[in-house]
Amino acid sequence: MKNLLTLLGVLYISFFNNFCYSQNLPYVSMEDKSFSLFIDKFDEQPLVLGFLLPDVESKKMICFSSYTSDVENNPYKCELGAYYDSSDVNIEFVTIEGNFVKLKFKKEGDEDKFFYIEKEKIRFQ
Repeated sequence: MKNLLTLLGVLYISFFNNFCYSQNLPYVSMEDKSFSLFIDKFDEQPLVLGFLLPDVESKKMICFSSYTSDVENNPYKCELGAYYDSSDVNIEFVTIEGNFVKLKFKKEGDEDKFFYIEKEKIRFQ
């Protein structure tokens, strides 16, 4: 009986933990410094923007959204593009600067470019 209660508790915690993180927040793996964002198109997804400087008033560099209107034809005119998820890009964590996370956009044949996302919009694993 004790083992059954323990198992039920573990399952409950696992379910609750996954439910809490189903918000589709971008995450950074602290093991390999990789940045990932995979959006479930059926879940509500807030717009995630990357900026040139650690300031939300600076130039928008990259956009992630589940909404076609935010991605198609890059309406925010982001230099690095607009995406539904991170599967087509190579992004690495660099550092934390105040309330922002500094990230590096890597594209073969191009110079690395840097951008910032608000720290509250990223989780670390």
